[in-house]
Amino acid sequence: MLVEKLMKPEELDDAHRFMDGISVYIQPLLNKSRQQRPQVIGTALLVEDNGAYYIVSAAHVLKNINSIFFYPGGDQPRKITGALELTHPFGEMGSSDRLDLGVARLLGGPMPPYEDWRALPIAVLRRQTLPRPTEQYCFAGFPSSRGKANPLTKIIKISPTGLMRMPTAFSKAEQLGLSEASHLIFDVDRKAVTRGGSAWELPVLNGISGSPIWCADEKGAHIVGIAIEYHREKKLLVATDIGVVLDLIEAVRKETDEILTENPDAFD
Repeated sequence: MLVEKLMKPEELDDAHRFMDGISVYIQPLLNKSRQQRPQVIGTALLVEDNGAYYIVSAAHVLKNINSIFFYPGGDQPRKITGALELTHPFGEMGSSDRLDLGVARLLGGPMPPYEDWRALPIAVLRRQTLPRPTEQYCFAGFPSSRGKANPLTKIIKISPTGLMRMPTAFSKAEQLGLSEASHLIFDVDRKAVTRGGSAWELPVLNGISGSPIWCADEKGAHIVGIAIEYHREKKLLVATDIGVVLDLIEAVRKETDEILTENPDAFD
């Protein structure tokens, strides 16, 4: 079984060419359903820092890490092996964790570079200062509605989706019980999107948790947040500030470096 990324011909406008370019840094994460069929559960970003590699996604996606796998290239799945750091303690997942982010340091098993998943340098992850810019945000991810396994060929054909120039709704953070300092809020009505002057509907957004939020400015494009939830009724996409990811990367790096210093074969 393998994952085959597709771009639909009708979507290959300038926006989707950009989306296709940044999609090389993300990958759908999968597990198996009760019927033992593979299913997409979220999106992940691969980050590199000084030769170490980190998988970044939402905490509710990564919490059952032992059952998660991805396809780095070819038809062989790869489980996430290594160490995991979450914004909530294990066993305490719930609405109280409003940051909802996780980072897994890859250790043991086949390591990058991967054929189908490029690592993004950590320098592209950039904390923002308040007030935040109000334009030029976009996201790209893998909705589960676009990833169905063929029961005969065992191939999952999945296409990334995304949105450029997302209208910001930072002032709505408080009504969601969030802080503008820690979260980014966007108005995303998936049924009211226009592409090239024509109406276009985004797919159901289940599975986009873990998708990176990009911001483009005069210094170039960089990642400023990770999507964690979509409020269908309010039509709001919520992301947590990338600073939380940088803190998690530092925490898991220190923890694993100490373990490896004592036992270099700890994760083999």
